[in-house]
Formats: sequence, C-alpha cells, structure tokens
Amino acid sequence: MTGDLSTATARFLARLGSGREEFLREHFGAAWGWYDRLTTLCTAGLIHAWRERCVVACGVEPADRILDVATGTGLLLQRAVRRLGPTGVAVGLDMSCEGLIAARTAHMEGGAPIRWVQGKALSLPFRDGSLDAVLVGFALRHLGPPAEVLRELRRVLVPGGRLGILDFLRPRPCLTGRAGLAYLFWIVPIISGLLSRRRAVYRLARYLPHTIL
Repeated sequence: MTGDLSTATARFLARLGSGREEFLREHFGAAWGWYDRLTTLCTAGLIHAWRERCVVACGVEPADRILDVATGTGLLLQRAVRRLGPTGVAVGLDMSCEGLIAARTAHMEGGAPIRWVQGKALSLPFRDGSLDAVLVGFALRHLGPPAEVLRELRRVLVPGGRLGILDFLRPRPCLTGRAGLAYLFWIVPIISGLLSRRRAVYRLARYLPHTIL
C-alpha cells in the first residue's frame, strides 16, 4: 500500500500503524463536522477565493456535465453549480458515506440539482467521455498514484474536456516557504486540536502536510 505514497506520508502512517485508505476512512469520517474549518485554517482563510478561481479557470458552462471527485462537504461543487443552467448536470463523488451525508445536508437549493455518488477515483462509475468537466479540490494526493488517478479522470472526460485541480504544492526552499510549512506542520494541528478537542481532527491535521506533493 505504501508503494504509491511519498516517503513522508508512508513514515507518518507507519508510525500510526495504519494504511492510507484505513486512516482516511477513520479520520475523515470522524472529522467531517470540522473538516471545512480545518481547510480554512490550513489556507489562512484563502480557500473561499481559491475555490472560485478554480471554477472560473475550469470554464464551467451552463449546459456542462460536471463531476467533483472526493467532494467532501461539496463546497467546491456548490461553486460550480451556480454557473450551471437547468440542463446542466452536477455529480459529487466521495468514498465516505459520512461526507456525502454532510454534503447533501449542507447543499443549498438553487441552480442545477446535485447527484451524490459513493465511489473511488481509481474506478469512476461513469462511461468513457461522458463528462465535460472534472473538479478535484485538495484531494489528488489522497486518491492513489497520481498518474493512475489522472488517467481515470481523463477517461471520463469528453475530448477537450476540462480538469480543474485545486491543491497545495510544496513551497520553494526560501524563508517564506519554510514559514508556511512550519505553520502547516505545527501551528495548524495544535490550534485545530485545541479548538475541536477531537483526536481525529488533530491527527488529520498532522497527516495533511505530510501529503503535499
């Protein structure tokens, strides 16, 4: 299971005695009520503007058929839905049943309706060339070997389809970059653990920076 993981991620999971999928199921499932606050904390509040920029860059159009992979609580997909018309189709996919329940509960009415599907990114339950756009927000590094995931995402896109990926990249080795990593590795876990008082949230906050590609 660790062959497709970064060395840092594999070491972190080895210390916990968990495989990646097992860890994600357990900790994401237990932390959904706090996950959006955790991503807001990780991005210093920039996540809201970044989601909008991702949707704009992806060029979502009114009649598009769009898929949000690892949709979580569905906030990125909701941004895209605002740009769809009555003939547009929106699908949110996640492996977590708890996440889909949270997304369905939080979804605001208006725009195209959203269909929620439980599934995995490496075996998407869609035909070849059946989607106009695919979104992936802060999840590519959790889904499996990146090349295999991207191949599967490409399979379901129409020729010329658009793929929007929103995620962290490892910063350059400069003072600002080192400060950013210190914030993610140390400050975010401490704050999220203290505020949530949940071990799962603290562990998830510790895990996330180890996965930055």
